[in-house]
Amino acid sequence: MPSARVAVVDDHELVRIGLKQIIEAESDFAWVGEAATGQQALDMLRSTPCDVLLLDLSLPDMSGLDVLRRIKSHHESVATLVLSAYPEKQYGLNVLRAGASGFVSKTAAHDELCRAIRAAVRGGRYVSPELAGVLVNGIQGATGNEPPHSVLSEREFQIFCKLAGGQSVTEIGALLFLSVKTVSTYLGEDGDEDQCGYNLLRDQERSCSITAMNSSQTLEPNNTAAPAAERRILLIEDSDVLSRRLVDLLSEPGCVAIAAQAATQSEALSRLKEEIYDVLVVDIELAEGNGVAVVRNARQLYPPDAQPLIIVLTNYASDFVREHCFAAGADYFLDKMRDISKLKALVASGRSKWSPTPAGH
Repeated sequence: MPSARVAVVDDHELVRIGLKQIIEAESDFAWVGEAATGQQALDMLRSTPCDVLLLDLSLPDMSGLDVLRRIKSHHESVATLVLSAYPEKQYGLNVLRAGASGFVSKTAAHDELCRAIRAAVRGGRYVSPELAGVLVNGIQGATGNEPPHSVLSEREFQIFCKLAGGQSVTEIGALLFLSVKTVSTYLGEDGDEDQCGYNLLRDQERSCSITAMNSSQTLEPNNTAAPAAERRILLIEDSDVLSRRLVDLLSEPGCVAIAAQAATQSEALSRLKEEIYDVLVVDIELAEGNGVAVVRNARQLYPPDAQPLIIVLTNYASDFVREHCFAAGADYFLDKMRDISKLKALVASGRSKWSPTPAGH
């Protein structure tokens, strides 16, 4: 039986490299290509035979949903698996409705991804146990506790994804051939995207909130920590693929070291309570909780003389999200697609603006 031909569409080079390694390690898969944008993906499919396409929802030029619709219209034989950092419970059902062969979270283990690809090759749909629970609840009737995203219409969900990606009402209207007034109607009230964006971040923080930390709950510096020459990093990233690539990128003996990792807000806060880190590298889009809350609590938890350098990574490099992160206490704000090359230098030598100024400066 010939190997299943697999291609990937993701705007992050580190993710594409990691996925390629996974695909090439399986004897029944064959890597046939990659693309960083929606248009590149469509161009690739015109010339490259493909059985399964791994598609990110968040792309720089168009929504992954738009790419999915075009694939269903012009490349019916291609099975599309959506591979995304978006929460599965909130997005998986809408993705299946749009015609995807499955939804795989970027936090999933590589063996789950391989199972999903094999299911798609057989012509089936891959549904994880978590998403199966959502489907069963839908059959049994709404409970009133469903996330708002799961009850959006297809058009509302399409607009929501573009808004979450930092696009304005005017930009969304132009992309979808809708008037600004129509897009504003879908958003509700006066269509103020900044206010909508603020509410989304605020609601996410509230839904995953932790008990407020008392200002007296601070850590004392660990005198047995690594030598000053080596900076200890706490990496907070929920994508297993991207985490592995970042570990490879940032680990340099004698200079920097990944001291610990976390994939959720609660795990990150547990690590912060245990010991002092020199640098926090924080993805603000987490499967459980969000990185903005982690940044804010890190500033409260650490003593003034041990404030870490905090570097935020994001897919949503809008001015609004940037200001929100800086207000929470971030030192640097990096776009995962454009700025990842800057990360190693910042980790090795960057200084937090929250740290006391050294004597003589």
